[in-house]
Amino acid sequence: MSIVVGLVPAILLFVLSEASSLGGVLGIGLIYVGGQMLEGVYLSPRIMGRETGLHPVVVMIAIMVGGTLLGLLGIIIAVPVAAIVQVALRRWHQAWQQTWNVAAIPSEGELPTEDRGR
Repeated sequence: MSIVVGLVPAILLFVLSEASSLGGVLGIGLIYVGGQMLEGVYLSPRIMGRETGLHPVVVMIAIMVGGTLLGLLGIIIAVPVAAIVQVALRRWHQAWQQTWNVAAIPSEGELPTEDRGR
């Protein structure tokens, strides 16, 4: 819908101007569609992901799943629900580790706490 709201008036104004041409109309269309794709596929997922702590791919998948399941409402609530699920899973995982005394796996460059036979 946003492509129609933004692109149609821009093309109509260009066509009604004195310097209109088919190349100009195509140029406006390509610039607008390219900008929309850049914003929708790259910028929005990165910004939302950075602000919520979610990976940009998770943001895109959440929006697609939310839109498929609940339409516009699903698109609106997809990222907050994904962030809530991520927090809930992290807390559950921490509680599980504490319950079963599971030691965290050391990250690269971090030495294990026990000395292995030296």
